[in-house]
Amino acid sequence: MTVAALIPLSCEQEVVGITVQRASARPPCVWFICESVELKERFRAEAFRAATERLRATLVDAGFPATSAESLRSDVTSREEIEAGGGKFHFFR
Repeated sequence: MTVAALIPLSCEQEVVGITVQRASARPPCVWFICESVELKERFRAEAFRAATERLRATLVDAGFPATSAESLRSDVTSREEIEAGGGKFHFFR
């Protein structure tokens, strides 16, 4: 699955990556990663909800249980925030 397949065309350029945070006590969290805080805010306002719903639908289409797909959490951040938080290892802990 490509990032572009999940993102509405109006915000396709904002998202530079996706990462999955796994915690044993909680459902996985998918993070949409934008280049800057400004682009993150635009993505959150214009496309975050639709991208999350597309991700859930894609998982169900691939055979993932619907109830599990519904429990999937998602959020959006920026490379700037990740670097300020100590890099990926520290930010996503």
